[in-house]
Amino acid sequence: ERLPGTRFTDDPRPRRPARSVPGSGLDLALGPALVRRAPDLTAYAPGDVAEETRRSRAAVATVDARLADLEQRRRGDAGAILGAQRTLLADPEIIEAVAADLAAGVSATEAWQRRLDAVADRFAGLADPYQRERAADVRSVQHALLRALTGTSEDQPDPGSRVILVVDELDVATATSLDPEQVAGIVVAARGRTGHGVIVAGSRGIPLFTGAGAATTAVASGQQVAFDARRDRLWTSVSEEQAQRWPAYVAERQAEQAALVAAAQEPAVTGDGVAVPVLANLGSLADAELAAAYGADGSGLVRTEMLFADRVEAPSIAEQAEQLRALAEAFGDRPLTVRTWDIGGDKLLPFLPLRREPNPFLGVRGVRAFLGPGAPLPAQLLADQLAAIARTAPVGVLFPMVTHRGEVDAALALLREAVGSERSADVRVGIMIETPTAALAMRSLAAGLDFVSIGTNDLTAYVLAADRGSDAVADLADPLTPAVLRLIDLVVRE
Repeated sequence: ERLPGTRFTDDPRPRRPARSVPGSGLDLALGPALVRRAPDLTAYAPGDVAEETRRSRAAVATVDARLADLEQRRRGDAGAILGAQRTLLADPEIIEAVAADLAAGVSATEAWQRRLDAVADRFAGLADPYQRERAADVRSVQHALLRALTGTSEDQPDPGSRVILVVDELDVATATSLDPEQVAGIVVAARGRTGHGVIVAGSRGIPLFTGAGAATTAVASGQQVAFDARRDRLWTSVSEEQAQRWPAYVAERQAEQAALVAAAQEPAVTGDGVAVPVLANLGSLADAELAAAYGADGSGLVRTEMLFADRVEAPSIAEQAEQLRALAEAFGDRPLTVRTWDIGGDKLLPFLPLRREPNPFLGVRGVRAFLGPGAPLPAQLLADQLAAIARTAPVGVLFPMVTHRGEVDAALALLREAVGSERSADVRVGIMIETPTAALAMRSLAAGLDFVSIGTNDLTAYVLAADRGSDAVADLADPLTPAVLRLIDLVVRE
């Protein structure tokens, strides 16, 4: 299991000094499994309407109290996520629907399953991976309620033990309540690294293996398991001989990682000598710290909707500026480019509500939500964001889903108003080219701007009429299709 030795060529050009890499653990773990499954409802005995209503209210109170306690203990992003889960428990639409089910004779377990399944399914059906993984937060609340209703609790590690937790999905409440001294690692059946629970566990330094899938069904509590997430290797059964070799394996992998981190500060240069800037898309402070430590030359864009995805109310100018300044500080002298609120289609934010549309991908998206006579959201929300971005200067601002020159002019006018001058030299302005019409009209749209950014995911979807989130046509959504490449070539040449 030894990799061939890796050699690096010396480059005389100086680079930024190497930094310690936050969260750069190798995601290696070995230990006995502690398996947690969804609550077992087979023994639940429903009562009459009054009894089921009482049980439902008691379960909600129990779960809310636990989430409130965890929210108090975990500030920052984790606390905000837990607060959002508490909001879900009090959502009037859900509460009324559950009450109607109970009144109709449905058991409390079935009512909460039915109603929260519907909410989780709406998230799971979205194309955006980050938004799609919000379904796990809903199911986390659901499972907590079902455990409260059935009077069952999650298995806990034995005192003094170091276990590997095995779960179908990792929720924030679990990730927050774990003791890193007792949990050597976590194996998650679900795919994805942008789930809230995964993010919180990673920030606490707990090694993670995600996307284990059906392999977890063969694991029983107490069984020795191990994983090397960076190599996508999971051992669901570890022999005594393998366990004895494990320390040497870890030491070898640490040495390889140290060499790779040192090499990350070297320039990215093609074989014929062309330097290629490596830009990182950011959705959190951890992203910025990791990208900077790994030698990124700047940010392609900051996904501001991810920074505030769990806010129920719009963040103030000061709150937005604080977050953006933290990203800029983490990035040091590297250029930062901030994309304005990119909502609509598969991206939804609680504090920027949009009405349901028959075809949201051809409806209100990006700047359309704020600019123009038919814009459903106040332009002031965008103006506040631009003011926060301007406070972070020097910085680039990127407007998404622009399709005609009127939107560009309106965005520039709003920016001038927010900046307080004709145009601040410290604020670079660009637009995203995400539709065929924007690509074809690029010269007109980009006049007077500093740069453009090509959003190939949406451009591909619109050119090929194929949603990458649909399994039936996902194979068609290929950005290397000649028609898409011709449009990209046109934009670059213009």
